Amino acid sequence: MSKYLKQLITDQLSSELEGVTDCVLVNVIGLSANETVDLRKQLREKDIRIRVVKNSMAMRAVEGTALAPAFEGANGTLAVCYGGEDFVTLVKEVHRHQKDEDNFEQFVAKGGVMDGETLTPEMVAEVSKWPSREEQLSILVGQLLGPGRTLLAQLESGGANLAAQIDQIDGSGASDDAEGSAEAPAEEEASDDSDAEAEAPAEEEASDDSDEEPSSEESADEESDEVEESTEVTQENTTHDVGDEEDVTGTMQWYILKVQVNREDSIRDALVRRIKMHGLEEFFGDVVVPTEDIAEFNRSGKRRIVKKKLFPGYIMVNMIINDDTWFLVRETSGIGDFTGTFGKPTPMSDEEVRRIIQIDDEVEEGEQQVKTAIPFKKGDRVRVKDGNFQNFEGEVDNIDEASGRVTIIVSIFGRSTPVELEHWQIEEV
Repeated sequence: MSKYLKQLITDQLSSELEGVTDCVLVNVIGLSANETVDLRKQLREKDIRIRVVKNSMAMRAVEGTALAPAFEGANGTLAVCYGGEDFVTLVKEVHRHQKDEDNFEQFVAKGGVMDGETLTPEMVAEVSKWPSREEQLSILVGQLLGPGRTLLAQLESGGANLAAQIDQIDGSGASDDAEGSAEAPAEEEASDDSDAEAEAPAEEEASDDSDEEPSSEESADEESDEVEESTEVTQENTTHDVGDEEDVTGTMQWYILKVQVNREDSIRDALVRRIKMHGLEEFFGDVVVPTEDIAEFNRSGKRRIVKKKLFPGYIMVNMIINDDTWFLVRETSGIGDFTGTFGKPTPMSDEEVRRIIQIDDEVEEGEQQVKTAIPFKKGDRVRVKDGNFQNFEGEVDNIDEASGRVTIIVSIFGRSTPVELEHWQIEEV
């Protein structure tokens, strides 16, 4: 390669990396052409760029910039990855593809630079465990909103207690009124009887007294009956109120919690640990990250089963809500809030629970059919990139998720012919 051509490449690389302060160096030697295309496509979806460079040219291109420390000590041909939403997101994507040995076995991080500091491969792996910018914002928002929500819950609980006390006072006042109304006629009867005794002749006092004694006993019985009735009414009202509260807070129900994305499993484990530490196991059931089994195929056609989250950023918990359990959940790091309306947790219906976590009364026999992650749908225009029909174009006619095979309609000698291929043998046009 002539010096002039080398200088042109160096100038172009310098222009592309202008303004870039952080990057990761990776090895791509050994990747096939198809693997390289797939790798670039997946990284491009995350707004990450990858550029294969020769170390000597790269050192001249980044000389005097923040990227210069990354190439010190490096040799041979490497690829530089840069871009993304933030540097942690970039490192996470690089680390994720590095672990995907079935598809990108030769893709390995060799180092990098962050804030002017050189990173070793071990340091790159450590950075991949950090929270990304989006996760940090979620933590910050949760910390900012947490005290306000806690204060609101305390104010609402205080208002509910005050309302219950007012209801009890009203109930006791009603019983007092009933007792007073029952005593009033008795006093009036007693005064009438005394007046009658004063006016009657002396010889009739004995007979009048004997006649009045039963009437006073009857009034006393009536008074006691009224008091008992009012007491029973008050007890019935009190029992009804307590029963209503038990129905709301004394039953195990499923709730959905908003959590930080990509940390669902670790947040679930942290919540389970806090439940045991505070001794509240009796108020909690299962804590679940809803997932489903998805089958994926590598280049050699090897099938593997992976877990895919149904609802990223959410977990489910079976619990009894009271002050202790509510505060324990809300104070767990990474948890945003319960889902619901007007700040009140809304329990899931039985149908939703059965559908999401697949708790069925009737368990079907045999292995459950596993879906295959196929990024196409019927009617898509695709091109064959591998196999006997390479470079043929056609339209997706049928997708078999169980086997991972796709049937496309291609034109052979002017006739529409169905061809069945592995889904990784085709790509979108």
